[in-house]
Amino acid sequence: MDIYYETLFNFFVGGLVIGGITFCVRHLTPELGALVWAAPILLLPSVILLHCHGEPNDKLAYFTILALPYLILTVIWQIGFYLILSHKDIIDNKYGFSIAVFGSILLWLIVAYIFYTYEIQKYFIAEIDKN
Repeated sequence: MDIYYETLFNFFVGGLVIGGITFCVRHLTPELGALVWAAPILLLPSVILLHCHGEPNDKLAYFTILALPYLILTVIWQIGFYLILSHKDIIDNKYGFSIAVFGSILLWLIVAYIFYTYEIQKYFIAEIDKN
C-alpha cells in the first residue's frame, strides 16, 4: 500500500475515533465518552490497520502485550491531570487548564522516560511468559 494512502487512511480512522469520543462527551454523557475511550478503541483499529498492511500475527500479538505496561502511563497521566486541575489554587485560575495539561504531560514524560530507559516492559512480558 502506498505510504501516502496508508497515512491518510490512518489519519481518517484516528479522526473518527477522536471525533466519536468528543461527540459522546459533549452531546451525550461524559460517562459514555469515558466508556468509549476505555474500550480498545485506539488499540483495536491500530492492530486492524497493521494487519491490513501485512504485519505478521506474531508481531501484532507482541505489540498488543507490549501495550499493557504502558497503560500504567495513561493512568498516571489521568491521576496527575485530575490532581493538578482539581487543586484549589488551580481550579479557579485563568490558566488552570493549561497548567494541568502541561504539568500532567511533564509528569507523563518523566515516567515514560523512566519506563523506556529501564525497559520496564521486559518485566511485564517476562511475567506473562512464565505463565
